[in-house]
Amino acid sequence: MDLDLMHWLAPWEFSPTLIALFLLAGWLFVRGTRVHRVTLARQLLFWSGFVVLYLSLHTHVDYYAERMFFIHRIQHLVLHHLGPLLIMGAYPGQVMRAGLPLRARVWLRDYRRIFPADSLPVCSPTKFWSRSCLSFWCCSGCCQPSSSIPCSTGACTGS
Repeated sequence: MDLDLMHWLAPWEFSPTLIALFLLAGWLFVRGTRVHRVTLARQLLFWSGFVVLYLSLHTHVDYYAERMFFIHRIQHLVLHHLGPLLIMGAYPGQVMRAGLPLRARVWLRDYRRIFPADSLPVCSPTKFWSRSCLSFWCCSGCCQPSSSIPCSTGACTGS
C-alpha cells in the first residue's frame, strides 16, 4: 500500500461542490481580512479549523473512516466538535460578510430589515429544534402506512 503524503491528501470521492464551497469560504475570509483588522490568533483559528474540516471530509481519511469504526469516531469528533469550535473561535461572520461584494451585502441588509425575526437569538434554535422534531417524527417509520410500529399518539395512519 502506498502511504505517501499525496496519497493521503488526494480526494477519496471527488466532490466539486465541496471544493467550490471551501474555496468560496476561504475567498470571503481573505477578502474580509483586507477590510477588517483580524488578529493573527483569529486567522490561525479560522484556517486551522478550515484545514481540519477539509482533511476530514475530502481526503483518504474519509475512506478509512468508512471502513474502521475508530477512525470514523475520530472523524465524527473532528467534524462535529473540533473543526466548528476552531472556526467559531475565529468569529468569522463579520469578516466574511465584509468579504462579500457590495451587492450581496446590501441584499443581506435588506433581508434583515424585511425578516427581522430571523436575526433574533431565539429564532435559530427554535427553527433547529422544530425541524429536527419534524424530521424525526416523519422519518421514524411511525407515520408510514405499512409500519408495524404502534403509534402512541394515535395520529399515524398505520396504527
